[in-house]
Amino acid sequence: MSRAMPHEVPQEVLQEVLQEVLQEVLHEVPQEVLHEVLHERLRALSRAFQTKDIEGLLRLFSTTAAVTYAGSESGERATGRIELRRLLSDLLGRPVAYSFEFADVTFSKQNELVWLLADGDGTQTDGDGASETFAYRLTGVLANEGAQWRWLLLVGSEPTTV
Repeated sequence: MSRAMPHEVPQEVLQEVLQEVLQEVLHEVPQEVLHEVLHERLRALSRAFQTKDIEGLLRLFSTTAAVTYAGSESGERATGRIELRRLLSDLLGRPVAYSFEFADVTFSKQNELVWLLADGDGTQTDGDGASETFAYRLTGVLANEGAQWRWLLLVGSEPTTV
């Protein structure tokens, strides 16, 4: 058993302080790094939709029970992993493939959450290669889950011109 000298800090206190400092350092992501991470999340989402990769798509979403997705069409809404798999499987089972490009992305980080608003284009391509491009907007919240930013809430919409 070691005795603490008057000028020494007990080991358990040092460990506790070190853990707190590490938590703060690890959670401070520079804005430019987070910007690139979020753009990669958007590209990964587009790739998974375009290639109809259900497992890849599901890996982009939170593992929590409250994970929610709402598409731009009536009835495209799911909460929870089971409903999410069902809805995304239905979307990927359509005779068309979707892809997205987002030129305008706004976001803000608050602790372990990031909200995001992305405006750009969606493209729908049928089996013959014919495609249609349309305005598309994503609004979402991502949660930091074990060094991965995953969609906790994702809502797609098709803005119309007035």
